[in-house]
Amino acid sequence: MKTKKEKNIQPADIFSSELSEPRWSVITFESVVEKDLTYNEAATKMKKLAAKKVSGLCIVTNEVTENFLR
Repeated sequence: MKTKKEKNIQPADIFSSELSEPRWSVITFESVVEKDLTYNEAATKMKKLAAKKVSGLCIVTNEVTENFLR
């Protein structure tokens, strides 16, 4: 049986907390640019790189980069 606290957790709350965790990475077609960022930090990094015309940019979880590097 769920506690009152568990019943009050909304999916949006869980998703929002994941965005603020340092679990995001910015990658290109060829490499991992930076890891262990919050989603906002990753988005900012991506904007800066896009302004420099870096292609193939994507924000992924750190877990994805572990497979990417193999």
